[in-house]
Amino acid sequence: MIIDLLGADSAPIEYVGGKGHNLHRLHKAGLPVPRALAVLPYAMDIDDLSAEIEAIDWVESGKQFAVRSSGVGEDSQDKSWAGIFDSYLFVESRDIITYVQKVIDSMSTSRYREYSSESGLEVDAMAVIVQEMVDADYAGVAFTTNPIEDDYRIALIEIVKGVGESLVSSQKTPATLRVNKMTNMVRVQQAGRDGIDEGTLTETCNLLMPHLHEIERLYGQPMDIEWAVRDNEVFILQARPITTI
Repeated sequence: MIIDLLGADSAPIEYVGGKGHNLHRLHKAGLPVPRALAVLPYAMDIDDLSAEIEAIDWVESGKQFAVRSSGVGEDSQDKSWAGIFDSYLFVESRDIITYVQKVIDSMSTSRYREYSSESGLEVDAMAVIVQEMVDADYAGVAFTTNPIEDDYRIALIEIVKGVGESLVSSQKTPATLRVNKMTNMVRVQQAGRDGIDEGTLTETCNLLMPHLHEIERLYGQPMDIEWAVRDNEVFILQARPITTI
């Protein structure tokens, strides 16, 4: 009913969805991915699922987790589905099953039906990712190719204080950095609402760029990456192809 994404030998996309498959692939390539498991589609025998999750040694009482969708067909080359399904942060271990069900239930929302109708695409089944929560100092989104300029030499990094949910849900204006991948020259394109000083922005960019280069090489195409930094340590939360270029 579950696959430990960092411990398993494989994580087939038809079982764990796009997000789960990409987390497994990133980990296997040596990227810094928080520990995560995938609840497989249709795996909602509550007692069995609870027992399997409790048997995972890193799912401990007192820890907190992010619970996110990983639909089969989500985060594909065609559409990212970002923001269509519900995600939950800072979930206590005792509440994981409740929030797994909430993510699955978000397949029944009018938001999903409208997006599916407009795009002509469907999510065939819903796996759910349970990932160790990173209580970030800074977080954001990075595009290994600037989707606005469509210039493969330029990366775009968006940064907010704290966890990145305010950015993903468009609640906060981020600081935006334009980075020349050939020279590593950084330009602050937008200061953002958090008032992050330029030195911190540049330092965060320098922490991120080696990972962005590595992920782009791994996939051989421009990527859209969610990341977090805690105590100057980078965590890659998910990665998917950029669908706007």
